[in-house]
Amino acid sequence: MSRFSAESLRLTLKADAWQLQSADGPHAAGFADDPALALEALPPIPALRNAGRLVVELGDIWLRYLVVQWPTGLRGARERRLWLEARFRAVHDIGPEAWCIAIDRDACGDSTLACAAPRAIVEALQVWIQRHRLRLTAFSGAYVHAYNRIATQAAGGRGAFALCRDGRLTTGSWQDGQWLRVRSEPSGTIPAQTLARTLALWAASEPSALPGRLHVEGLQVEALPAGWSLAASGAGV
Repeated sequence: MSRFSAESLRLTLKADAWQLQSADGPHAAGFADDPALALEALPPIPALRNAGRLVVELGDIWLRYLVVQWPTGLRGARERRLWLEARFRAVHDIGPEAWCIAIDRDACGDSTLACAAPRAIVEALQVWIQRHRLRLTAFSGAYVHAYNRIATQAAGGRGAFALCRDGRLTTGSWQDGQWLRVRSEPSGTIPAQTLARTLALWAASEPSALPGRLHVEGLQVEALPAGWSLAASGAGV
């Protein structure tokens, strides 16, 4: 776990609670159905008065992911934004009225990993951050945050990364640094079986795919579909 000073905080949205990690320990605010309202229930802690920097991580259960293939002929940021919104409507039946959409701006090639978060949560966070005069230094979903830790090991070739947390399994695959697919789903009682089914489904549509290396966090994997091997970075549970 990262070390925190009195000037640095981490705020995490889990399946049923906000957790604020500060120099004097964790503080939580649970909720039944509305995380935006529950944010105001976080207890006032001394660290907030001195904090300047804040890292925010949203659990994947609250997010929608998509790998976007940019078609040729798109011109300018506006056309890309409209295409991105159209893809989220087609795949997840959501739009910018209620969801904030962001993309991996460092992605290479003709595809990118995109993520949508409920607008109500994002706006509640903005108000909370302004009220406490914090400076947001990082904002990401749990999957992206975890992937960034193994990104240098995952560069090149064919690979996949699976994160299991809070009953959610998110898996993404890439080829030579370019995102190919992503799927976020309930992990089930045996997450490794859910992961194996997803990889097998993808392999069925890629009969000529090269062997791949799988990175995992939050689950134990004992058997893999043909063509996959477990990377040394697999963190397990």
